[in-house]
Amino acid sequence: MSSIDVWGLTGFILGTPRVLEDEPLFSHLQALRYDLGNSTSQWTKEQMFWRKRDLGLPIAIYRPGYVIGDSKTGALNPNDFFPRPIVGCIQIGAFPDFQ
Repeated sequence: MSSIDVWGLTGFILGTPRVLEDEPLFSHLQALRYDLGNSTSQWTKEQMFWRKRDLGLPIAIYRPGYVIGDSKTGALNPNDFFPRPIVGCIQIGAFPDFQ
């Protein structure tokens, strides 16, 4: 399991308009120094997997979408990046109109 975090801030820092699932990671390495440690650890882990795949080990990397909250109770960390705006909208009783 991995995440889109493997590419770090490549879009913002390097202007990368799109990343493909199976493209080499090295072209995004320079953006990682501006991100948090999770991106760097994801990048390192995936780079090791890609090397093993190139040596013949069957590897599959899955990137699920945002995983937030327990599927039964809904419990989550309200300070994580994705739920934070939702919590803020609930607190102020309003939400953005994206139309």
